Amino acid sequence: MFNTFISYLFSVYSNRKQGIRLSGFSLIELVVVLSIIGVLTGLLLPNFNTLQTRAKETTLKALCHSIQTSIELYQVSQGEYPSGKSITLPTLAKTLQKTGELSTIPNNPFTNKEYTSSDSKGKISYSYDPTTSIYTLIAYGLDGKTIVCTLQNN
Repeated sequence: MFNTFISYLFSVYSNRKQGIRLSGFSLIELVVVLSIIGVLTGLLLPNFNTLQTRAKETTLKALCHSIQTSIELYQVSQGEYPSGKSITLPTLAKTLQKTGELSTIPNNPFTNKEYTSSDSKGKISYSYDPTTSIYTLIAYGLDGKTIVCTLQNN
């Protein structure tokens, strides 16, 4: 069996010397192609992650505008804005659900799950100042500190 393998190697070598090319790729060709694929992946992957984060932040902004519309509907139907300071979205959503301005608690774009009070990524906070009748709706980004969107009624 070993002799058969050795004779095969010599026949391949002699065929290459004579200009007869066997089908298939050489090891160098495969290494070059895999290196090019690795470099392209390394260059494009960080851009893809940045685009994903920006898309989630855009979704968060759209969600804030929808919640603002629900708050304004609440004010029209109830004659006042929901009261409270630094209220998380689930608490605000329950208030808006009771009067029919919001049908469900929305999903957090960063976690793809229903909002909870402990969310830090994509957190939405609501505050209302009864002395000025101004509410503020603030949405935070992926790190939980960067403000992505701030909406007020003034």
